[in-house]
Amino acid sequence: MSCAAIIVNYRTAALTVGAVQSLAAHPACSEIHVVDNSLQADEAAYLRQHLPAPVKLHVAEDNLGFAGGCNLAFERCHSEYVLLLNPDARLLPHALQKLLACLNEHPGAAAVGPRIFWDDARRFLLPPTTFPGRPEYVFDQLAGRFAALGHLRAALFRRKSLKQWRATRAFPVAALSGGHVLLRRSAVEQAGGLFDPAFFMYWEDSDLMRRLRDAGYALLLEPEATCIHHYDHHPGKDRLISEGWPAYAAKHFAGWGWRAFDRLLGRLKPAATETAGWPVLDLDGGDVAIPVPPILQTGWLLEFSPAPSFVPSMGQFGEGSVATIAATCASHFRGRDYYVRLSPPTDSPSPCLRFVARHAAES
Repeated sequence: MSCAAIIVNYRTAALTVGAVQSLAAHPACSEIHVVDNSLQADEAAYLRQHLPAPVKLHVAEDNLGFAGGCNLAFERCHSEYVLLLNPDARLLPHALQKLLACLNEHPGAAAVGPRIFWDDARRFLLPPTTFPGRPEYVFDQLAGRFAALGHLRAALFRRKSLKQWRATRAFPVAALSGGHVLLRRSAVEQAGGLFDPAFFMYWEDSDLMRRLRDAGYALLLEPEATCIHHYDHHPGKDRLISEGWPAYAAKHFAGWGWRAFDRLLGRLKPAATETAGWPVLDLDGGDVAIPVPPILQTGWLLEFSPAPSFVPSMGQFGEGSVATIAATCASHFRGRDYYVRLSPPTDSPSPCLRFVARHAAES
């Protein structure tokens, strides 16, 4: 079995070369396509100089976005299996073989993703990818306006996260991220193609997962395949995610009923966020060391999140008297407040310590 890989570059040429190099150790990757959306001569020159000769470089005349860039390469490769990989992601040894074997063993599956770590030390795990279906959307929106529903949403997400982080064999999931996913071409084509051109960046993968599910296919996560994704977050990313949402909403939440629901939401006040009194962690002083109280030292879960509800959150399991957030991890979250929780590694996050985390220079 072999596959084609697609990486879309936008002014991150050095990262893109690193992602390509991570695929070099995978003989099953028979072709690699890099699409450069940067519209900068120096980016294209760097890629031409540093990409290995077999890699096919497509320099776009316009910024096609992530969706358009992937579509361009998808049309120019012919493998039955196609890997999408972000420039800031790295497949670890044997991951691709594990993913290919998983799809081969499950003919009813259209896509499979690996277990994702946030840091090179492989301590922090990235959260489950959420699926914005209709019931999920209604629940999430109401949870943001009614505290009791918000607590329920947080509890359900924590339970799902723990299940995924502790999994030892492949299992079905609601959605997978387009940043690191192996796709079955025949299933994608049956579901209408790779990405809807109505999308530029963000939500195109949610739309694809929805179409694959509607076509009757399963989506799997294979925890024996591992990947590192140096995910970063900042207010600019929040803006891009918000700007991408209308395309998804117009496609999947159209009609008078949804318009009425949105009007209702506009009349409801957001639930209060209770972070007053949370101690502040300074993310500028190198590694952040958090003393662990004796009651948690036999086993704890450290979470790092952009939301005080901890939906979603990265998670690190550990034990001992100190829990650490590496400076390299802290540097990936910038421009606003973030949130940290230290609790038992159980469904109930009690007892717990909660903190506001920020870069002091940005305060």
